[in-house]
Amino acid sequence: MNKSKLYLATKESALTDPTYRYQIDNLNIKTQGKPGNMTTYFLNSEDIAGKINRDSKLFGKYISTSLSCPSGVDKEKKCLTFKGTYSYEQIYKYFMEFVQLYVLCPNCDYPEMRLYNQKDKSKKLGIYYHCESCGSDDIINSKLDKTYEFIEKNI
Repeated sequence: MNKSKLYLATKESALTDPTYRYQIDNLNIKTQGKPGNMTTYFLNSEDIAGKINRDSKLFGKYISTSLSCPSGVDKEKKCLTFKGTYSYEQIYKYFMEFVQLYVLCPNCDYPEMRLYNQKDKSKKLGIYYHCESCGSDDIINSKLDKTYEFIEKNI
């Protein structure tokens, strides 16, 4: 499962083009601590947040809710933390679910979605997106996951 790069879009061109721009560094996950008091660190969470244009606290909340564990930020290491022992595969799975829901455009499959809250009272409140690649605009389904309201308040 450990590859040097992760491809965000799933189009065939992403898998065959070594210079494809929608790739990020692999997740750097490390677990430390004493038995009974272990912490899992997502060491490059801030770098990845910049690459996917999302605040790390958004995908940190999504991952921690999916794992049913507390999360936080290690100020010294400048990275997300998850209370407990979690494998690379677990963190990767939930991170990629977040990317699928809140980063990749459902229309064109490119990570070009800009998220925003609807301010117009004539439309329903919620998280909307505009895709900078294909131009589509729509609301993200609020029944997708338990962190929807948190993300809505923090975008």
